[in-house]
Amino acid sequence: MRARGFLAVVVLSLAGVLAGCVPRQPPEPDSRIAAAAAIKELKAARAKVPGGYRVDFSATWWNPEDGSWAWSGTLHGTGGDWQASSELRFAGAPYAHLESVQVGDVRYHRQTGEVNFGQWRRYDGSALANSFVKLRYDPVSKTVTSRAVYRMPEVDALRYLDVAVAAKLPRADLPGGGHRYELHGIEWAPAEPLWQQLKDAGIISPNVTVDVGGDGLPSRVTLTASGSGTMWQVTVTMTVHDIGAAVTVSPPPPDQVVPGER
Repeated sequence: MRARGFLAVVVLSLAGVLAGCVPRQPPEPDSRIAAAAAIKELKAARAKVPGGYRVDFSATWWNPEDGSWAWSGTLHGTGGDWQASSELRFAGAPYAHLESVQVGDVRYHRQTGEVNFGQWRRYDGSALANSFVKLRYDPVSKTVTSRAVYRMPEVDALRYLDVAVAAKLPRADLPGGGHRYELHGIEWAPAEPLWQQLKDAGIISPNVTVDVGGDGLPSRVTLTASGSGTMWQVTVTMTVHDIGAAVTVSPPPPDQVVPGER
């Protein structure tokens, strides 16, 4: 009995020594605290943009009513106002050339191609969004029955850096410096009005990745979403260039503007 008691004491003592030799892992930081810090870093990256910039963007999605769409173009922005020129393709073929201008809380669109706007269309309020007009045909008579307005993703990359809330916001190091921030589905929401604009386009709970370079400036934003309504399997890529460039944005002449279709 004494031998067994002595052996137990030795084993317990040895276990205590070994435990003291093993470094303890620090506790995992609370995910919300880490997310709050990452949100501040993203806002700082946006605030660091010293003026104008260029965004090259491309997007694809599938509309269950008709098929696949692809959209690409260039946006020149000031951090608030912007102007963009882009090409829209349907089923691999050119469908429309789109021009857009946003000044303050008003956005203007002009479309040429299958549908031609002789004048700019003006949008504000809940209609403030990227959109295009599509003709609807009667399958029997092959005649146009109506014109429908379809929403598209928002492509001013800097707006995605303004995160309102995030339960988790993982951050990873990028080769050569900088960080990649990952915003997943229902775990985050951007600031308004971007959040509502995405939902109105059928983009619910998107996954967004933001790359910030070693200089602290945003370089790339990608968005993917399963989608809903007329926009499914959404993928958007936005790359930021020419940061600090001089950009001037002006609205179209008033005599070339009419109310937009809704």
